[in-house]
Amino acid sequence: MQSFCGEFFCKVDSEILRTETTYNSPICQAKHLSNYLEEKLNELFIWLEGYEFKNIEEEIFFFKELKSKLTSKYIYYHKILEIESKAPNTSRKLKIKYYKDVIVKCHQASTKDKEFYKYYRSGFTHYDHMYFTRYGTKQSINKHIARIYIDVRRCSLYDYNVALILANDNLIEFYEERIEELTNISKSLFYNTKSNLNWTGTKVDLIELVYALHASKAINHGNNDIKEIAMCLGRMLNVDIEDGLYRAYLDIKARKNNKTKFLNTLSENLNQKMIEEDN
Repeated sequence: MQSFCGEFFCKVDSEILRTETTYNSPICQAKHLSNYLEEKLNELFIWLEGYEFKNIEEEIFFFKELKSKLTSKYIYYHKILEIESKAPNTSRKLKIKYYKDVIVKCHQASTKDKEFYKYYRSGFTHYDHMYFTRYGTKQSINKHIARIYIDVRRCSLYDYNVALILANDNLIEFYEERIEELTNISKSLFYNTKSNLNWTGTKVDLIELVYALHASKAINHGNNDIKEIAMCLGRMLNVDIEDGLYRAYLDIKARKNNKTKFLNTLSENLNQKMIEEDN
């Protein structure tokens, strides 16, 4: 087994590495590798049908470690192709939500068989002779007719379950990275894109507006820090009001008359505009 499998799996790993460095697009990578890995699985099945394992330990190792990992790669790239083909292209926000849903579904798929998931994650081995040998598969088929379509020449009872867990682990990792990339792009666009809007009033006027928005809880129900609102408005209007924010607020509070001078002016100007438009 070692002579065949050593060369076989080395070639598979080399082709995966070559493909991932050749193609930038996840869809192109997945399209090529899902077809390639399907061919390699069939090749492995042909070899397996003519091979006799030396002992039970070798058979367990083959199904639990070797075949399951190859199958997991096939599932992984097949799912990448499916997921990416259906991903929304209209907005980053929708794509991030879509990828978050994918992660939830992957976790649910892995934990569907809770008992086996716990067994495998815990590193137990006491049922390996049943889970990862063809003898165990035959025994299960005798007890559970529902599994009659398992090809006992090609698989054990649970090597596919291991492959599914491994594939979903990799999918979750991949889409967590994709979400982080999209989030960082959104932040970069927000912080680096220069606005064409410029604040032409005084800094104190804008700070008065910031405190009014915070006090009214009109932004995120008042759950934001005052500095965060000041930073966002300042960046949007190309003016730095973060420094001296509280000092300016104290000056506003210290006014003897008409503390909310700018807000009152806003209200007066808007009312006057509407009156003029109605006349």
